[in-house]
Amino acid sequence: MLKKFITSALAAGLVLTGAAALPEGTVSFDNAIIAQASKVSGSGFTMNIDSAKWENVASSIGADFAYRYIGDSSDANYATASFNVISTSSSGLNKNNFSDFMDTLKQTYMNQGNTVTSCSANSSLNGYSAGKISMDMKSSNGMSLKAVMYTVPDYKNGKVYAITYGSQSSVFSKMSSEFNNVIGTFSLNSDPHSSKASVTKKKSIKKAKLTVSDRTYTGKALRPKVTVKLGSTVLTKSTSYTVTFKNNKNIGKATVIVKGKGAYTGTVKKTFKITPVKSKVTKVASTKAKTAKVTFKKVSNATGYEVKYSTKKNFTKATSKTVTVKGAKKSSTTLNKLTSGKTYYVKVRTYKTVKGKKYYSKFSAVKSIKVK
Repeated sequence: MLKKFITSALAAGLVLTGAAALPEGTVSFDNAIIAQASKVSGSGFTMNIDSAKWENVASSIGADFAYRYIGDSSDANYATASFNVISTSSSGLNKNNFSDFMDTLKQTYMNQGNTVTSCSANSSLNGYSAGKISMDMKSSNGMSLKAVMYTVPDYKNGKVYAITYGSQSSVFSKMSSEFNNVIGTFSLNSDPHSSKASVTKKKSIKKAKLTVSDRTYTGKALRPKVTVKLGSTVLTKSTSYTVTFKNNKNIGKATVIVKGKGAYTGTVKKTFKITPVKSKVTKVASTKAKTAKVTFKKVSNATGYEVKYSTKKNFTKATSKTVTVKGAKKSSTTLNKLTSGKTYYVKVRTYKTVKGKKYYSKFSAVKSIKVK
């Protein structure tokens, strides 16, 4: 009875649910590997196995190469612990497309209803370049399982060696050292220079420089053009990165989020401002001595206006003053204590207060007036 439970648990739990084999349709199998006693020499690889702890179950459950743990009979959950190696052919495999191979593998597992907790094409196993996928799984009989797959590419021979191990979740951490003892002996028999060729590592864009301009409020979501430059290279949208925006409709601070794609990885963000609509000076008149009335266009969603005036066209700091006019419905202000006979230059800008911070429009065109 126990043996029947163990065999069915192992088959349903790890070997037949995709943990001990690559997902169907991802790659084609060739050169099936048959386990030998103690030392395994497969098609292009070597591993050492302690036969006192691991039982060869490949033939009994129909797998290419599989072992289950028999080193501890105190807990029936140990019976689900297993690992295997599968040699697969992958036409056109190279270090530039291995990341795509891993992404496809990850998605296939997810499509089967498993939760992939981590996936990387830039891992290593015993000094060899490798991909690594960690996942939580559910067997057909409802058991919770954890599994890890290392994929070791052999570019010279166009193969991938898939080394998978896993167990019922409750004993996975207890089994880690046993799994590591086994896979720690994995080695390839092919030319180490080709099999250990480094996988092209994706470049991080975290230090990329983003260029994005402030925009004027329109009432609609704003998506300004973004330039992404990494070092001296200007990256291309769609092939190298994707762009999303946050808080990009209302006046205030908006965020552009750039995420690496293809040969690039990582995320970089930059903020830009959405500013109020401009006002304009419609009239400047001086009907009384040493005063001037400035009339400007109202902006409906403004908090107020700033009217700046100066005796210099270039509005130097020493000759300029600013008057704040609060309220969107206001449309004029009077400048006092001016110098009679002097020409003054006037311009206006809108402001909107958001969360205690003022956001300003651009200044209007300048008008001038000679004061009485």
